[in-house]
Amino acid sequence: GTFKSEFINKIVKNYKDIAAEHKGKVNTRVIIEKCFIQNMCRTITAERCIKKSGTMLASLGLLGMFLGLTLSASKFVTLLGQTNASHFAGNPNYLVNGMADPLRSLTVGFMVCLSGISCAIIINVIKTVLSAEEARNYLTADIEDYLDNKVALAINKEKETEYTIMNRILMEGFVEFSVK
Repeated sequence: GTFKSEFINKIVKNYKDIAAEHKGKVNTRVIIEKCFIQNMCRTITAERCIKKSGTMLASLGLLGMFLGLTLSASKFVTLLGQTNASHFAGNPNYLVNGMADPLRSLTVGFMVCLSGISCAIIINVIKTVLSAEEARNYLTADIEDYLDNKVALAINKEKETEYTIMNRILMEGFVEFSVK
């Protein structure tokens, strides 16, 4: 049969060509996988990126947290390095007031971390519900089933017809030979 999808039609054609060339000994899975690789390279690359996106988002969130911690610690060290007894004498809240900036950096770091981890969780839930890999596996299995059970049978019927014709010719030859 002919399908609406040119991609599936290519797979069927490749299967028929290889089956004819190799007398029915065909590795169906390899034919299908090669067609996927040759014709759906961008889709497979996108699938790989989506697969890794949850981990990348969580990693970026952790990176943001460590950057925030590093900035906060750096600002705190700078604050302590600039502090001496005269600062406390003139303003007893000097250290408390000076902590606002390092704490803001710490807050930003934790917010980035929470955002990254939250997005990773959402992406992982979406990947679980809408699995591109699973859909591709189902499609591959359906195509393989069709090729092995429908197309292969049609090819074998054609061969049986050839064998039947050859058998008839041989039988007629033997009959003519025995009559003479």
